[in-house]
Amino acid sequence: MGSFNYFLQSLRYLNITTAINVFLKKVVATGGIPFELKETPEQKATRDLVQTISKLPHKEAKSTKDIEDWLNED
Repeated sequence: MGSFNYFLQSLRYLNITTAINVFLKKVVATGGIPFELKETPEQKATRDLVQTISKLPHKEAKSTKDIEDWLNED
């Protein structure tokens, strides 16, 4: 928060309370967050991987015998 406060002080007229109020008024005026939210390439890759893994066929192991059988499959 220190660097953000420094940035606001460098504007000379905007303190954190004013900045939050400006942001909230803009949220109300635009009906949402007033800037685009993007995921990083790493976040997209992780999301894609999780989606792909969730589509793989799988079998639920209900006992240690099920796990042993699965490990011993050809």
